[in-house]
Amino acid sequence: MNKKAVKKGIAPYIAIAIIMLFVMYFINYANTKINYLTYNEFMSEVSDNNVEEVKITPRSRASVYEITGRLNSYSKNESFFFRVPLAEESIEKIVNASDANGFKL
Repeated sequence: MNKKAVKKGIAPYIAIAIIMLFVMYFINYANTKINYLTYNEFMSEVSDNNVEEVKITPRSRASVYEITGRLNSYSKNESFFFRVPLAEESIEKIVNASDANGFKL
């Protein structure tokens, strides 16, 4: 078998695989809704006991914590996002609120 015939035989499969990956990516991320909150809005939701879970990611290069999570009223593919300065005070308030209100941290 010559190399040109092999390349012609593989090309459609590669194209189909790329299209399938694009469709899967689009389906996964097109249905995701991210709500951008401020720190004060988040703390208001915490005091109303509406927070279900929170994930804190430190970004030392940007000097911020990226905080994501879900509220009780959100649908399956919905979450919130906000940033706070890389300071112990803001994280301490969130950890204390987690202990008091019982959301997953």
